Amino acid sequence: MKHESRDALLNMVCFCHINISDKQARRIVRMICRHLGGVDVYIPKKIAATETCDVMVRAFESVLDGQGVTALENVLSRFGGATMYIPQEWGSFRSELSMDILRAKESGDTTNIQLAKKYKVTARTINELYNHGLKMRIKARKRPLFPDI
Repeated sequence: MKHESRDALLNMVCFCHINISDKQARRIVRMICRHLGGVDVYIPKKIAATETCDVMVRAFESVLDGQGVTALENVLSRFGGATMYIPQEWGSFRSELSMDILRAKESGDTTNIQLAKKYKVTARTINELYNHGLKMRIKARKRPLFPDI
């Protein structure tokens, strides 16, 4: 139930392009969630000069070089006219976002403020996501006490 909106978006994106990988679909949905997340959005029937379409065109084009507009037109022809809740990126893609922030902070190139602007969250949320990433890394490195024999 928690990720119902995210999964609906992923299914919508996967519908548009037969040869799209799961990784590509997740990148598109993360970009849409980052820019439009947290509100109900009307999905237009055709590409128009709206913020929603601008964000969706940029997301599709950045991932599907040269085929983004065609893929988006497929999505709009199928799902256009509906209103859909777009979840916020930090809630729906917490693990992936945590690892992105962890890598960015460890590289030393960016500050919390820069990351907060990039991901459209507060500096406090950046710290929480960074700590979550550290815990995930530690958990991944732990070995079981009694491995299967």
